[in-house]
Amino acid sequence: MKKEKKKLNTLDKYIIFCLSVLVIYTISALVVFVMVGVESTTLTLSVFGSFSGEMLLCFLIKKFKLHEEIKLLRQAEKEEEEL
Repeated sequence: MKKEKKKLNTLDKYIIFCLSVLVIYTISALVVFVMVGVESTTLTLSVFGSFSGEMLLCFLIKKFKLHEEIKLLRQAEKEEEEL
């Protein structure tokens, strides 16, 4: 029997993309710092600020969607109990 592969939704794919960009940037910044000896502070702040902010927004979207789904499920349970 074959197991069905779990498909990633768009939000999960975007989180993986953001994490991979941050890891790749960190490695490349370290390599440049070791070779040249100069750190690009402005670029580092921009990359980490934007991608970390995007990941925070994705977290908040996911959290509030789950809260809405829980409210709907609780309302449905209350309606079933009333019947």
